Amino acid sequence: MKIRNLAALAFVAVLAPTMTTAFAQATPPAPAQSAEQSAGNAQEFDKKAAEVRDNMEKMQQTMNQIQKTTDPNERRKLLQEHQALMQTTMGMMGKFWGSGAMGCCGAMGAGGPHHGGRGQMGWNAMRGNYSNLSPEQIRERQYMRDQYMGMQQMMMEQMMQQQLNLGVPQR
Repeated sequence: MKIRNLAALAFVAVLAPTMTTAFAQATPPAPAQSAEQSAGNAQEFDKKAAEVRDNMEKMQQTMNQIQKTTDPNERRKLLQEHQALMQTTMGMMGKFWGSGAMGCCGAMGAGGPHHGGRGQMGWNAMRGNYSNLSPEQIRERQYMRDQYMGMQQMMMEQMMQQQLNLGVPQR
């Protein structure tokens, strides 16, 4: 598979969970979060992130086994396990947005009020979402987004390793 196709596949797979929330049915806007609710979101995020990291570790262990095995049947079984773990983990990552844990679109549906329900992006669409937050809430959201970006990177690496190992001739 060409690297361009692989990169496009990785890009689409990582964005798929966030794109699905853009097409969700619109709901009324939620009231602004208090500092206590925001702290709960960061704690909830950390709990979910730990589960995702555990799955990422399992995926890497499975990938290491795939690379070591010489039995074609074992290799096929391990690749299927790895694929299932990837899909489960992507679903878990999608829930970060879908639950509104990261303070974005998912809790409000259809891109939320800051997107006008049209899937619009950019600062003009997001201004109201951030203008009503305290500096602490903004820091928490940035923390969660930074952690999420790292998880996306790990997922893309797993996807690339999976594709490379699918193309490797059996030993």
